[in-house]
Amino acid sequence: MKVYFIVHPQGPPDKAAYQHEIVAIAEGLKELSIMFKGNLDYWKLSDGTYLINKAPIEDLEDYDLVISSAVLYYYDKQNLIPDIVFSKKRPFKFVFVDASDGYLTPGFSKELVHAELILKAHFSEKMEYPTNFVPWQFGLTTRILKALNPLPQQERENKALSNFRIGHSLRSHFETQIMKRVYGYYEKDPRVDSFEKQNFSKEDMLNWEQSGRRHYKTYYDRLGSSKVSNAVGGYMQNAFSAKAKHNLELKKNVYLSRIMLKLDSSFPFSKVDRIYQFDSWRLWESIASGCCTLHLDFQKYGMKLPVMPKNGEHYLGADFDNKEAFFKIIKDDQHVQEIGSRGSEWVIDNYTPKIVVTRLLEMLDAKKQ
Repeated sequence: MKVYFIVHPQGPPDKAAYQHEIVAIAEGLKELSIMFKGNLDYWKLSDGTYLINKAPIEDLEDYDLVISSAVLYYYDKQNLIPDIVFSKKRPFKFVFVDASDGYLTPGFSKELVHAELILKAHFSEKMEYPTNFVPWQFGLTTRILKALNPLPQQERENKALSNFRIGHSLRSHFETQIMKRVYGYYEKDPRVDSFEKQNFSKEDMLNWEQSGRRHYKTYYDRLGSSKVSNAVGGYMQNAFSAKAKHNLELKKNVYLSRIMLKLDSSFPFSKVDRIYQFDSWRLWESIASGCCTLHLDFQKYGMKLPVMPKNGEHYLGADFDNKEAFFKIIKDDQHVQEIGSRGSEWVIDNYTPKIVVTRLLEMLDAKKQ
């Protein structure tokens, strides 16, 4: 098999066009000794070489699989993808990775209808998707795995790391409904790394620049020394707000639509029954670091991953309608430590690059049948 990546050029740290999921797939292909190239050199390594090396895009038809991502759409560079990629008659398979923020993301674009697979992070079981959409994830890369610094559970501080640089409606609601009580058992650690350069090693500096200022050794050290980590993210919805986003009559009145959705997002008219945009680097970094990772109950709120973690075993998910079940566990220090340890084992067993790519290839094989 020969794989070709179509990626966005590396930008400066504040506009890096970080293609995390592409890096994870390329690293998995490398571990499996599968040959891959790209439209440009991408993801510089500490020895000065690149993970993905440039090869002529004119030779695209010589490859078996082409992979690109929604980052090109986010930066309005989808023109980098040749028209043949979107053709139903192309001689190769095409996979599109869609980990975009938002509700209706680039994967829904009409030109992608013939892609073999749309790898959809933030996949919701409560939303309708085209038939080529499958659940996907942010997951782990070598950069993250090398940066982890997990202490044994008994040596960790009795702290709950809860520090976000970007606000989400769920994060605000979770703070008032859940975390304020958690801080009665675990001291809150709200420290946030600034976007400014720090005293990095050469490798950490390279990772900081290429990841869009998401790589901090101090952050990974804090994760590795904390018992609990708040990893919630995303936006709350109920039946009304989900329906409104697809209601053509309501969309005709743009002003009314915006008001209704804004009100319902801030002050839900009915019970929250789904979350969108729930995935994050924090989720995977936290679980892999051995923290008891806090989120909502994935199953109840429709969040879907390729391999699902078990609530109370690999992470601790809250149910806004039954909060006492969550608090019964969070105050049990032994149970909290066990969740942290089991979660770390689970994520390494299921979401390292080699395993992720093996899963992808199996899904592509299944598409033949």
